Formats: sequence, structure tokens, C-alpha cells
Amino acid sequence: MRQRLRFSIPAVLTAAALLLAAPGARAQQPPPNNNNNNQNNNNNGQPGFQVNPNLALQQAAFMAAALGQQLQGNNPGGNPLIQPGGMGAGAPNVNPWGAMTSTPYNSTISSMPYNPYYNSGYGYPALTAGYGNSYSASLFGLASLTQAQGQYLNDWQKARMTNQQVEQAKLETRKQMLQLWQLERASIPSLEDIRTRDMEMQLKRARRDPPLTEVVSGDSLNALLKSSQTFQDKKVVGPHIDLDADVLKNITLTGGNGGNIGLLKNEGKLNWTTTLRDTAFDKDRDALAVLAADAVKNAEFNNSVAPATLTQMRKHLDNMGRTLEANINTIPTGKYMEAARYLGKLEDAITALGSDNVANFFTQKWSAKGKTVGELVDYMHKNGLRFASAAPGEEAAYQALHRALVRYEQGQAQNGTVSSKP
Repeated sequence: MRQRLRFSIPAVLTAAALLLAAPGARAQQPPPNNNNNNQNNNNNGQPGFQVNPNLALQQAAFMAAALGQQLQGNNPGGNPLIQPGGMGAGAPNVNPWGAMTSTPYNSTISSMPYNPYYNSGYGYPALTAGYGNSYSASLFGLASLTQAQGQYLNDWQKARMTNQQVEQAKLETRKQMLQLWQLERASIPSLEDIRTRDMEMQLKRARRDPPLTEVVSGDSLNALLKSSQTFQDKKVVGPHIDLDADVLKNITLTGGNGGNIGLLKNEGKLNWTTTLRDTAFDKDRDALAVLAADAVKNAEFNNSVAPATLTQMRKHLDNMGRTLEANINTIPTGKYMEAARYLGKLEDAITALGSDNVANFFTQKWSAKGKTVGELVDYMHKNGLRFASAAPGEEAAYQALHRALVRYEQGQAQNGTVSSKP
């Protein structure tokens, strides 16, 4: 299998230097040009070289020049030493320089005085010219080789620079991607921005005659309450607005821990809706009535309700919910929705009974207090209270308190009067 002879540039330079440093060998004079002698001078198959004095220096110059020109893209005479296959591979009887008509030293082969392979045993046709005697030839060859290697190093450095330009382009692309991501992120509102916007919208709705459902649920009242408390923190007071005691009696407050005791404020007596008074609910309704009354007593005097009591209350409440769903086709839509809301509020009451501060619901500590709107806002602010949803029958009181809170909060926002209190 043919193999390519590979020559590294440093190896060639080393060889050329050794040849230049070697002294010229004493050599035989070339014999007469006799073809018979050339054909028979085999010496048992061994080549009989006829060399010229100073051949080492001249041959080094010629070889350096030839290799240098090859590296520059010019292969004089198709030198097999630097062609695929190499010397002796596939063309053992072809003179590597047989096709040459001139040397790199501007002299023809015919004018060269010596042939380095004169009468060789390799079968090469004899050359009638040698390498020449010019020392400038060796320098020219080495210069060509040096130029070729310099060009290679230059191209290699250019390739490295091109690679660095590619890497810089990648970094610039990543930088632009980061800038685009930051731009997109800046245009997307944060969670705090969304929450603030929702609070502002809710306050605007609370000021502008909101739906009844938002009033009785306590949402509108709590939005106005928070705004008024913010003004109070800044020592800004609102107008003097009196509150009716009957209105406050029908307002339910909560500590914010969940639950709404509103249905159980009357010593635990439950005021069932018309639909829930049907005979289909008798068993669970009667059991819940007894359990609710006992739970309120325990909460008021012991500040806790037994977990077993709460479990039984939830069990009967779930049974009533399933019974209501089973009769959905026989109950008018309005009545069905009314009964469902009542059961939902009863579930909130059971949740409130399980809280740690359940006694506060029945000891008037978490009751609405204050002769004016300002006093009510201040009392709820100091005790961390907020409005719970209205129990059945409390809707009118919630509407009246809502109107009073709107007037008070808007008065704070308009006049911005700074209180003289420390």
C-alpha cells in the first residue's frame, strides 16, 4: 500500500544545516561518458555513485530550493519526494529530475558540470549536469524554504484571528440577546405591580357604587378601611360622621385567621332558610342546631371547642349539602342559591369555632365599636380586625356602613388635613 512521505519543515531545515556544515568529501572524477560502462557498472546490484567535490553543499542548496518552491506551489520536475507515493513508490525507474530542463540557479541541466547520480545503479538516466558551485544557490534555497514557512505561520495566525473574530461575534450575539431579554422583562409588570394595580382598581370600585355582592361580602368595606388606615398612619383625618349603634350591631368582624362567626352571634341559634326547613333536612338540621348551641357555650366560657364536636358538625353539614344537590331539580334556582350560600356561611362559622381566639367573637372584643367612622377605623386598626361577610339579615347594615366609609375616606383624600395628635 502506497504511503505518502511526510517531511516536516523543521526536519528539512535541520538536514540542510547539517549538509551545509559538513565538509566537502574528496570524490572520484567522473569516468568518460560511456553508455556500456553506465549499463554494466552495477557492482553486484549496489549503486556506484560518482560524485563531485563539494557535492554536499551543492545538493543541499538544490534540495532546499526545490522543496521551497514546492511549498510555494511550484514543484519543479514533479519531484517524487514531495509528491504522493514518494521516491521509489510506483516509479522506481524514473529520474525525479528527469523532466527538468533548468535548475533554480538559472542554468540548464546540460551546462551543469557534474551529475550527483552519474552511472547510478538505480536505473536512472544519467544527467550530464551537476548542481553548480554557487553559494548563493544554497542561500536562495534556504530563503525559499524560510519564505514558505513564514507564509504558513502567517496563514496560521490569520486563521487564529478569524477564529477570535467568530468568538467575539458570538459574545456580541449573547450580549444582544441579554439586552432583548432585559427589555422584555422591563415591559412585563412584576407581581407587586399587579397587586398594587388590583388594589387601586378595587378601591376605585369601592368608591363608585359597587355591586351589592361586593358590599355584603366585605370586600368593598375592607378596601375603604385599608385606605383610611393608610391616611391615619400619615396623621390625616377625615370628616366627623356619626354611626348608628344598630348598624354596628349587625356588622361582623374577624381577626383575619379565617372563618366567620356571623351565623352564631345569637347564642348559636341558627335561622334556617325556607328551603333548609324542609323535612328532607330534619335529621341533620336538628343535630346541627344542638351541636351549634353547645359549641358556642364552650367557646365563650372555655375559649375552645372540642374537636369531636367540630367533626360531628361538619358531618351533618356535608349531609345537608348532598341532600340539597339531590333535590336541585325540584327547588327553584333562587331558593337553591340562597340555601347554598347559607350552608357556605355555616361552614365558615364552624371554621371560626376551631380558631384559637374563638372567645373573642362572643366577648365583644371583636365587635364593631365606635361612635364615629373615624373611631371605628382606629379601633379596627389597633386590633388588626377586618370586615367579615354579612350574615342573612345584615345586608342593610353593610350598605349603610359602606356609604359612611366612602364619605370618610374621600374626605381624607380631598382635604389631607394633618392631625394635631402626636
